[in-house]
Amino acid sequence: MLTTFRISTFRWIIALGLLLAILASGFLSHQTTQKIEAMGQDWSQYQQTNAQKALILGQIKTAMGFEGVTHHFKNFILQGKRWRVLATHDKLLELKIALAAYRNLNLSEKERRALNQLEGVISQYKEMIILAEQMIDRRETKQSINAAINVDDIPASRAIISLENYLYSAQKGNYQQLRTSIDNLATFSYIVGSTASIVLILLGILFFGFTNRQLIHPLKRLVRSFENISPENPGASRLGIKQKSSETELGNLVKVANRFIDSVQQHQQHRASAEANLRDHEQRLQIILQHAADAIITIDDQGLLTSFNSAAVRMFGYEAQEVLGKNVSMLMPEPYSSQHDQFLHRYKTSQEPHIIGIGRDVEGLRKDGSIMPIRLAVSVIGSETSPGFTGIISDLTEHKRAEEQLLQAKESAELAQESAEKANQAKSEFLSSVSHELRTPLNAVLGFAQLLEVDDPALTERQQEYVDHITDGGRHLLSLINEILDLAKVEAGKMTFNYVAIDTALLLSDCINLTRTLAEDKQINIIDQMEGSLPSVIADHLRAKQILLNLLSNAVKYNREGGDVELITDLTDNGFLRISISDTGFGIAKEDQENIFQPFNRLTHEDSNIEGTGIGLAITQKLVHAMGGKIGLYSTLNEGSTFWVELPIDKGQEEIAAEGVFFDEQKEFESVPTTDEVHLILYVEDNPTNVRLMENVINTASDMHLCVATTASDGIMLAEEELPDVIIMDIDLPDINGFDASAYLRENPKTRHIPIIALSANAMTDDIKRGENTALFIDYMTKPFEISDLMQNLNKALAVNKPL
Repeated sequence: MLTTFRISTFRWIIALGLLLAILASGFLSHQTTQKIEAMGQDWSQYQQTNAQKALILGQIKTAMGFEGVTHHFKNFILQGKRWRVLATHDKLLELKIALAAYRNLNLSEKERRALNQLEGVISQYKEMIILAEQMIDRRETKQSINAAINVDDIPASRAIISLENYLYSAQKGNYQQLRTSIDNLATFSYIVGSTASIVLILLGILFFGFTNRQLIHPLKRLVRSFENISPENPGASRLGIKQKSSETELGNLVKVANRFIDSVQQHQQHRASAEANLRDHEQRLQIILQHAADAIITIDDQGLLTSFNSAAVRMFGYEAQEVLGKNVSMLMPEPYSSQHDQFLHRYKTSQEPHIIGIGRDVEGLRKDGSIMPIRLAVSVIGSETSPGFTGIISDLTEHKRAEEQLLQAKESAELAQESAEKANQAKSEFLSSVSHELRTPLNAVLGFAQLLEVDDPALTERQQEYVDHITDGGRHLLSLINEILDLAKVEAGKMTFNYVAIDTALLLSDCINLTRTLAEDKQINIIDQMEGSLPSVIADHLRAKQILLNLLSNAVKYNREGGDVELITDLTDNGFLRISISDTGFGIAKEDQENIFQPFNRLTHEDSNIEGTGIGLAITQKLVHAMGGKIGLYSTLNEGSTFWVELPIDKGQEEIAAEGVFFDEQKEFESVPTTDEVHLILYVEDNPTNVRLMENVINTASDMHLCVATTASDGIMLAEEELPDVIIMDIDLPDINGFDASAYLRENPKTRHIPIIALSANAMTDDIKRGENTALFIDYMTKPFEISDLMQNLNKALAVNKPL
């Protein structure tokens, strides 16, 4: 039973038992005190009452006996003296008062009857006194009065005796009652005291039994179990727990002890495993140290070598037994050898590391006296018993040799890069020169051809045909020049792109409209299969348009008469928009498809009458790849081809307007309203053919007059003298280039207001950017030019220079 109690529960049982014993003792003390007080009060009241009764009874006996009622009354009868009657009355009154006082005390029935008897006697005396006085007043004889007067005193005597007996018996009864109460109180005290003692004895036995069974014996077993624990077998002496006592405090303590024993066992197992792992680790470490490619050495805090691995033996040429116990400075040449002990002393005194923890390139000394470049990394061995330092040493001999070779290779590469840059520069200069030299005569060819078309009188049909051929050939030559320059810029990585979100549907519709005229000439039907709602793509607007126009024009040019060109759009899974352009042309043989994007390779169309240079697809492919897109084709010989382009979709689907303005070549621009005023145009140009062309162009406008300067100096002088309305400035002039001349005119207060239009055969990207990004010109035009474009720019310049 005791084993099922928890110590905390048993503690409350003991406390409750002690509380009950204390309550019993208190109850006994309280009851005893109350009974004693009650007995004292009862005994005091009884004694007081009995004393009063005894006193009153003495008064009654005195009032009735000698010198009392009987005495005076009898003497009155015998003597007839009046004062005896008065004395008798006084005694009767005294007796009556005593009886009344007795009656005010607690009376028993026996006492009440005795008092009634006494009162009856008193009444008889009163009657007899009255009768005796009457007879004396009548002067009757004493014998007759004595015979008539007869009072029985026996009841009074009996009543007094009865009261005396009662008082005696009451006194005796009260004594007996007091004795009984004292005996009862002693018995009650004995019972309560015995009960409290028994309770305390039981609690003591219970406490002793519980502590002996639940604490002393289990604790002794637990101590013996702990004493029996051995490092070899810590879990062999686990203390068993009975199921009933497993939830007591001692049971919990035993559980904790068993867990501790188990943890000790696990710790021993882990320790044994860790020691085994440590031994394995030490063995592996020794193997690693001995087989490490770098030399690893250790020294103590005095600088003496304590370990020297195999790599150090190979590196320095010493055997381990030759160096162990010696100063590490023997492995260092001067000045490191002399300074080493100072470095070590300074570190031990100041704890300030200078080379510790930092890899450092120094020199090592071999046994044969040769010096080698090494990389030294030093770390501290933070041991209280054997402090020291570890050094990891790498032989840099091969590394230094490789660095020298790399340096030589780098110098060779720099020379090669410099040569390549010079070659690219020469290529760019060559292309610029070729472009300039080709554009200059081509400007005259196309310019005069345009003048012939607007000349008066009108050309005959045959002459117009000749002029059309001249114009077509010139524009074809111009497109060839532009394509060659584009290809060169793409290959050189000098082409820049302005990436914006492009409205795909608008771009495709624009390209289809531009291609439709060429398709109508060959009676080719363009079928638009675009989706209803297309996402925007991220690309350079101008280059994207160039790509699509090239593919659409190829689909038309290499198609059959009356064939079809179909444009289809699809969304890919990787976030691209695929634009496919299919034709019903001659198709491309499978063996030729891999060469289709090679520059100047027209496959089997070199001898055909289809115009082309063979570099359009090469430029298209490079432009697509440069903008992060993809391009490919599917083709079946004699059935047709499908070229497709994939451009990245704008993830935000933001409709961003394409930067720049794209003009329709056939659009007529509004000119300044014609007035009677003739505007002076100054043309600075050294090429006579171009001057002649400009004269004919300006002559077509009735409100313009042209003056010419063949050098920049003459142009500056004429501008200051004539103050023209507009200046057309060539760039490559024989004395000063057009940029410097224009800058001088802008700084001159007399000519700074005159608008300048640059007109140059320098059409390279850098040239155009330079011209467009300067504030010297209001426009930068390249040769050959469209007459309509020139006239539009002249009208714009005149509008700028028009006085307010």
